[in-house]
Amino acid sequence: MAKVRVDVLASIMRELRKKITIVPFDTYVSEESVDLMTQKYVDPSKWGVATIEGWSKSCNRTVSPKSIWDEMIYFLGDKSGGIDVSFGYFLDGIQRTTPIGKIQLKKSSFESVPIHFGQIGVALLKRECGILKREDEEVKLLIEYPNSFVMSTTNREELKDDLLENIKQATGGNIQDVDTSYRVARLKDTEKDTFQDVRELDGIKYPRLEDNILWGWCADPVQFRGQARRWTTRYRDIVEQKVYDKAIERLGTDGIVGEKYNFIVKDGPLTHVRGEFTKAALGVVKSFRIIFLDRSQMTKVFSLPYGYRSPVFTITRAHGNPEESEIYDIDSEDKRNRLVSWYVRIRAVGRHDAAWGLLRIEMHVAALPCQGHAGRWTEHDTAIVDEISHQLSREASPSSHPDPRWHNLIYPIRCCESFLRSRIVPHITARYLLGGS
Repeated sequence: MAKVRVDVLASIMRELRKKITIVPFDTYVSEESVDLMTQKYVDPSKWGVATIEGWSKSCNRTVSPKSIWDEMIYFLGDKSGGIDVSFGYFLDGIQRTTPIGKIQLKKSSFESVPIHFGQIGVALLKRECGILKREDEEVKLLIEYPNSFVMSTTNREELKDDLLENIKQATGGNIQDVDTSYRVARLKDTEKDTFQDVRELDGIKYPRLEDNILWGWCADPVQFRGQARRWTTRYRDIVEQKVYDKAIERLGTDGIVGEKYNFIVKDGPLTHVRGEFTKAALGVVKSFRIIFLDRSQMTKVFSLPYGYRSPVFTITRAHGNPEESEIYDIDSEDKRNRLVSWYVRIRAVGRHDAAWGLLRIEMHVAALPCQGHAGRWTEHDTAIVDEISHQLSREASPSSHPDPRWHNLIYPIRCCESFLRSRIVPHITARYLLGGS
C-alpha cells in the first residue's frame, strides 16, 4: 500500500525536477543509526515522581517508601493470590524521515533548503491460540518542506508556486503536506499576541518561525533535518492516538476484571497517550535516555540482577513525550495522566552493559488497588506488580535475534516491528525513487 503511494510521489517528483533543480542528498547516515544520545534527568517536581511501594518482602511488613530502596525485589518466585495476567494485544509504531533533495533558495547564492520524505506506520497485533495476527494498521506518508518560507523569500519564479499544495493535489490527498516553516512547539496562551501566522493540527495551534531563524538554518541544514524529524514524530503521535482510540472502541476498557488482567502491550511510554487507552495498556520502554529517579536510585536500578525489579514509583504529566520535551508545554492545563512505573531485568547481565535486558514498565494507577497512593499500598499491590513483571519476562523467549536490541526487545514487539518494516520503504529506496540518485 505504501509502496504504491511512493511510486505516485516518485512520478510527481520526476515532473517537478523538470522545472526545479533538486540536488540529491548523498548521505549514508540514517536516523536509526544515530542513537548515541546523552541521558536527560527530568525535574521530579514537574513530573510528580515519587516512590509509592511500601510492602517489604524481606521484612514481611510495611516499610517507608524511602526504605524500600534498600532491598531488591525478586519477582520470579511462587505465584500467590490467584492473580491472572495475560497479554492479548501488542502495539508498536515506526517512523522514518529521509532527506531526498535540496533546492537552491535564491539566484547567485548558496543557500538551500531540503525536502524530506516522512513515513509512519502503526500496527496492532492480536495473539490468538499462540499466533500473532494483524488486528489493525495505519500507514501515513509525509512530504516535508519549508514552503511558506521559500515562497516569501525566494527570487526564483519557479519556487513561488505552492509546491506542497501541488503535490497534495496531484496525489489526491494521500500524501500529507507538512510545512516545516512552523514551530513544532505548540502556541502558548501568552504568545497569542506575538505570532500572527499560525497553523492548526489536531486541535493544537503552531506558530510560524521567524525568517531570520530559518535563514540561520540555511547555513546548517542539519537544523532542517531535525525540524522534519520532529514533525514526523508529531504526526506519529496523532496516527498512534487514532489506532489507540479504534482499539478501545473494538476491545473496550474491561481489561481488568477482579484478579484477571488482560493488557494491550505498547512499545514505548504511555506519557504522551490521551484517553481511555492508558487504562488498558502496559507501556514497555527499552531505552533509558530519560531518567526519572535520582542518581543513587538509578545506581541500584542498573545493578539489578536477572529476575529482580525496582520499587514502584509514580509519574504524573500532561500528555507529552519527554524525549521531545520542546514540542509540548509542560504547564498545559490538559487532563494529566497519572501512571505507575518500575524497572525490571529480564536477562542476566553477565559482562554486558548495565542496561542489558533492562526494561521500564508504565501502567495507569487505576490498575492497582492502591490507586497510586503510598499510604494504601499493600502486599496485594506488590503481588500484582510481581506477576506482571513475571509474565513480561516470559515474553523475552523466544529471543528477538538478529535484531541488535534483542536483549531489551520482547518477541511480540519484534514481530510488530518486522511487520511494519514490510509496509514502508527503506531510506535508500526512498532516496532512489524520490531524489533521483
